[in-house]
Amino acid sequence: YMPDARAPASKFRIFVRSFRTYKLARLLVLHIAKKAEEIGFTKPRINKPAIQEMERRENEAESTHAEAGKINPDGNEALLIEKVDKGSDDANACLEAGKFYAYRGKIPEAMELFKRAIKLEPGEVDAYYMLAWLYKDQGQYLESEELYNKIILINPESVRAYCELGDNYRILDKFVQSEESFKKAIKLDPENAEIYFKLGCLYLKQRKFLQAEDVLRKGLAINPEHGKTYGALVRLYEEIGNNSAAEEYRKKTEDLLLTKFNSVPRYNYLRLKEVLDKYGIKLVCVQYPMRSIRPLKDIFRGAEEGIIFVDNQASFRKAVKRDGYTEYFIDNFGGDFGHFTQKGNELLVEKIANAILKEVFNK
Repeated sequence: YMPDARAPASKFRIFVRSFRTYKLARLLVLHIAKKAEEIGFTKPRINKPAIQEMERRENEAESTHAEAGKINPDGNEALLIEKVDKGSDDANACLEAGKFYAYRGKIPEAMELFKRAIKLEPGEVDAYYMLAWLYKDQGQYLESEELYNKIILINPESVRAYCELGDNYRILDKFVQSEESFKKAIKLDPENAEIYFKLGCLYLKQRKFLQAEDVLRKGLAINPEHGKTYGALVRLYEEIGNNSAAEEYRKKTEDLLLTKFNSVPRYNYLRLKEVLDKYGIKLVCVQYPMRSIRPLKDIFRGAEEGIIFVDNQASFRKAVKRDGYTEYFIDNFGGDFGHFTQKGNELLVEKIANAILKEVFNK
């Protein structure tokens, strides 16, 4: 159960709260509170100075955001909204205002603006993509399919449109149409490893393992650093029981991740820990499901003290082996993992909550 916000929030805070990670964090807090109540745990003392300092920083960020809007009137939300509310015939203004509404969860308003942008400029495809994205997000796949086909009529060589259409068909289990769409995309852009990955995942969903292996390997030949393809091969070999090959590609996935953690993310992670340490706030680092904790720990090598690392590899691999992949994931977004089902969300949150209760409160 996720309650609504108790007090009206500013547009900046609403924008922040639209992120999936924010919603996951709120779900996590509720889960911890429920778990703590079940075991009779007394509420911990709150570090009020730290909370006040973080609120001050959030207010400062909000102020900076507002000032940026004044400095750059073209990027100011209020001006855009006012312009389109007066019946503007500027298709780009309708598109940008629609994006503001979409990212703030005002879906009906956003959709109307995207439809208006399409009517004003029927040959510009950005509004089609945004509207199709909203339809797909709401499970209205037939409507999104129609829009992708309109984009293809406007631009028959749109690789993106064929890929989006292929994804749309895959969700609906229209496997023949999905395969045709991805193959058309490959014909238009034969050196794009991402399309081979998508087609390989489609074959995986149908348990066509030989075709999946062939296509995924072709993708790796084009781009040997396409990490999601390694992940998809891990899942493939686990499905057919080739554990040695699965372990080989799992290690390749981890090694690739380690090489991609360059100085910038390392610095940012370490700076984050430094700030949190200053205010006495625990840093909890959570690994992707099905993935090893090793690359995440490597970022903090020499500075691991006080960090709670949540390893999701063993729990998710065990659950998937027991119940099947589709019980926990709705797609193959990461190759060997994807976006969660409700059951996947619950497993993730339970794992994090238990780690926090154990490491912070010794419960």
